[in-house]
Amino acid sequence: MKVNELVLKIASNIEQLVDARAHEKVQAMLAGVMNTTTSYTAPQVKESKEPVVSAKTKATAILKGADAKRKNNYHRKPCPVPGCPNQAMPRHRMVCTNHKDLTIEQKDRFKAEAQMPGGLWYKELIARRNEKAHAHQLSA
Repeated sequence: MKVNELVLKIASNIEQLVDARAHEKVQAMLAGVMNTTTSYTAPQVKESKEPVVSAKTKATAILKGADAKRKNNYHRKPCPVPGCPNQAMPRHRMVCTNHKDLTIEQKDRFKAEAQMPGGLWYKELIARRNEKAHAHQLSA
């Protein structure tokens, strides 16, 4: 019995000492807070000057061995020449590489026909608008 009583006494003494020390620390902290006249301000976060780059872009840059830049994704349009399935290229006055040797007048005539209501580009524009409206209705 004496050993158990001795252990309990030691444990209670340690508990009292820890409680007293914790109480002193809390009082010191409160006294420090009460004595200060300035309010607490959060530390300022340093803004990075570098743009945020995705992990995929970084991986592409590492694989290429150079800094990967964003590609200029212009809106791709089909070639305005009737029956041509290729994509138009801006460097060829918006016709495909197969029709780049056409005269400027012919290219302009085909583009004007494609832009008219019922033309190739007009139909594509209407289809894109309908897709967007349908997607918006589904999300709402």
